[in-house]
Amino acid sequence: MSRNFIDAHMHLQDSRFLSADAQKQVMTRASLSKVTALACNATNEDDWQEVLTLAAKHSVIKPFLGVHPWFAHLVKPGWLNRLDKLLDTSGAGVGEIGIDSFGEAADIVQEKVFVKQLKLACNKKIPTTIHCIRRWGKLLEILKSHAPFKQKIMVHSFSGSIETMQRLVEFGVLISFSCQLACPTRMKLRKVFLKTPIQNILLETDAPDQFCRQLFSASKNANSLSEPAHVARLYKFAANLRNIDLNDFTKDIWNNGKIFTNRTADRS
Repeated sequence: MSRNFIDAHMHLQDSRFLSADAQKQVMTRASLSKVTALACNATNEDDWQEVLTLAAKHSVIKPFLGVHPWFAHLVKPGWLNRLDKLLDTSGAGVGEIGIDSFGEAADIVQEKVFVKQLKLACNKKIPTTIHCIRRWGKLLEILKSHAPFKQKIMVHSFSGSIETMQRLVEFGVLISFSCQLACPTRMKLRKVFLKTPIQNILLETDAPDQFCRQLFSASKNANSLSEPAHVARLYKFAANLRNIDLNDFTKDIWNNGKIFTNRTADRS
């Protein structure tokens, strides 16, 4: 049975892919691995146009535009209006946005920039990708104040507890797991994954970050950069972990991904 994979979160515009030729090679390897849908997320205004250019060049890419919490203190006057207009003309989702206990931006600055973008996404009813590290209580508080949601929201590279996952699922949030799921030191994460309802699961590479060598055999000559082609290996690992047929599992995750990226679907 033929199956296609979706990489629910990645950054093809990252400078570590260096050149248009490197990007082309990454996309070729993704195609050969049957990764036929990719969500490419911006991190700040400087790369919004590059993400849109990549999406125009590769039809399998769904663009997401936003300001990552690490760059929240660097926004320029008028940034939200410019984002608003681009979202109307590009068909992009909102992301990657959120809050993070690390980075230079103060918590209050991150929260203000995050909430403005979340409100924009809610008003436009378009898919939203959220980044959160060690600020789960505040994230849940913010989401509660904006629920219910007409659009689909995904928390990428989830690293929280089972209890936090369950609260997010109550809001209808999708939980995306990165290749870190395969790392032997992340046993707690695997327990969360096994408890997450199948209809709320997505998988991602977060390329070029979060490379996990455990997904490759000892003889595999893999470099240290993650890339979308690797998500096919993550699907196999995740299906085995849940003791589910790979074809059935892949079909379920694909459907979740299509629901997530469809900005016109009625969520009521």
